[in-house]
Amino acid sequence: MTSQETPPGDGGRATEESFEDRSTALVVFGVFHLLVALFFLFGLALMTSAAFLQGALPEPDGAAAVAQPGTGGLLGVAMIYLLIAGAFGWLGVGSILGRRWARALSLVVGWYWLITGALSFVFVVILWGSIAEMIESSMASVPEASGGSPEGMTGFVLSFMLLIIGLFGILAPGALVLFYRSPDVRATCERKDPTPRWTDTRPLPILALMMLHLGPALGVFYLPASNYVTAAFGRVISGEVAFLYTGAMAVASLWCAWRLWHLDVRGWWGAVAFWVASGISSAFLFVGDTQAQLYEAMGLADDQAFTIPFSEMGPLAALSSLAFLIFLLYTKQFMKPASLDL
Repeated sequence: MTSQETPPGDGGRATEESFEDRSTALVVFGVFHLLVALFFLFGLALMTSAAFLQGALPEPDGAAAVAQPGTGGLLGVAMIYLLIAGAFGWLGVGSILGRRWARALSLVVGWYWLITGALSFVFVVILWGSIAEMIESSMASVPEASGGSPEGMTGFVLSFMLLIIGLFGILAPGALVLFYRSPDVRATCERKDPTPRWTDTRPLPILALMMLHLGPALGVFYLPASNYVTAAFGRVISGEVAFLYTGAMAVASLWCAWRLWHLDVRGWWGAVAFWVASGISSAFLFVGDTQAQLYEAMGLADDQAFTIPFSEMGPLAALSSLAFLIFLLYTKQFMKPASLDL
């Protein structure tokens, strides 16, 4: 694909004579990326400080035991936060400079962010009753002297949660998508960065699928935070077995991403197999008492565990899986026959 072609999923291409220069807006949105990066760095600082203070302060008499991640878990979560902050910082600088790759990747990230935010909004609405019970259970342990009744606060907390998701999970990424898919933004970046970049050689849906496959690799970093416990096909596994399973999934996912970059049809079939297997494994969480066993193995107290009823979550999971399957089938058209190189 040449730099003059429009990748599928992009916003078209404005002619050099007709486009409106969007350099200033690129800077504004670049600063927004940098603010997101600072947000994750600030969250990392708060998490580290809270862990230090909680370890230094004595537990109140009669307080329930609360599972806390060890040093390995904190390092794992810190690595994820740093990677996200670094990614948004990198995209922010690229957008300010008007780089082609920054526009393309920001568009992909915006779509990810928007879809995740929309699903989260629907998730809270569907599970309103279950989340309300969890909030009331948590607030019941708060001394009455703190003021406010659980019944009166639950609706406020849930409404505020939906407001935050709507603002930062839907409106913010929606603005990113609308901006970076604009033909004027594309033309501005091509003028400021005339050299074709690596993102110009692949369709945006393939870049999106590749980036999606980078996510499971982060599971290796997050595993310590869950006390080295995970679930696979209805079985709760821990320790070395959990690490080997998570590592194998990470390697398989990265292999798919690498072959997808080469537009190798084997990578596409691998991606189909990977996500079908992951979906089946996730579905087993709703079978029997798998969720309860998982929370118990992680060392979570009863008021920390949030069991999701299949009757409420099943339809949303089925609809999301169907939409993702359609997306996978759509990307098949960009694949080439299998090559000999691995």
